[in-house]
Amino acid sequence: MGSVSVTHHGGDSIDASRLTVTVDGTTAFESGDVAASKYNEEVNEWTETVESDDTLTISGGKGTSITDGQTIEIEWTPEEGDSVLIARSGVRF
Repeated sequence: MGSVSVTHHGGDSIDASRLTVTVDGTTAFESGDVAASKYNEEVNEWTETVESDDTLTISGGKGTSITDGQTIEIEWTPEEGDSVLIARSGVRF
């Protein structure tokens, strides 16, 4: 089933409600919550404001999995305008 961790390593704090994490195009985290997704939350320090060293760890569940070769993407949506891809990485176990 696997899991993946994403850590904010520095810079400005980010409003968690403006972040979306996808695994191969399927939403795994949105608006500060994994509960609405098909993925399980292992660690969620991304609740309201994401600050330096805060981590989000998700694992597969409810018919999903985290496997080698999948693509993880993080998008940020500003108050006005389109979302911006801020990170993309391949899963490697």
